[in-house]
Amino acid sequence: MTIALLIIAMISVAQREGTFTDTSNGKIYLTVTIGTQTWMAENFSFETDGYDTLKKDGYAVNWETANKIAPSGWHLPSKEEWQILFDYLGKKPENVFDELYKNKCNFNAKFNHRHYDYSDKLLDKYTYSASLMNQDFYTFCCWTSTPVRKNKARAIFITKIEAILQQNPWHSKGFYVNFQREKRKSLFDVRLIKD
Repeated sequence: MTIALLIIAMISVAQREGTFTDTSNGKIYLTVTIGTQTWMAENFSFETDGYDTLKKDGYAVNWETANKIAPSGWHLPSKEEWQILFDYLGKKPENVFDELYKNKCNFNAKFNHRHYDYSDKLLDKYTYSASLMNQDFYTFCCWTSTPVRKNKARAIFITKIEAILQQNPWHSKGFYVNFQREKRKSLFDVRLIKD
């Protein structure tokens, strides 16, 4: 009983909620402290002249813009800073996904959901594509500040894929936390971390 109360107390101390006001436009952002890090608990919303933004849960921006838009006291997190968060949330991809998708840590990650139904698609006259499979993808992705090459940088992808084979029936789940190389001109969301 004492150990359970101690664990509950540690979790409530480790995950403090707050707000931050961006003085450039007066927008108020939710924040959350998870472990030793304080994160914006929503995507940073920054509108540029329109040539490098895309409306989607705030704005998605290219990597160069993502590295310039943080207000004073905040910055675009590195691959290593994301990894500290993931280690705190349980290291395993399924634990990280569960914590963020169910919003157990108040991070408010916005996962995109896509469903693919292959049941009516013929690859050729003998085979159905993906063996009559349905797939569901749940993905959260953001830029990191980590460059890779002259024209690429790391983006974080947290993904769950569910595949259902209709013939057997067979069901598979895959959880992935990947730091992918992406072209710097690609458009992704921005989450900021406190300096």
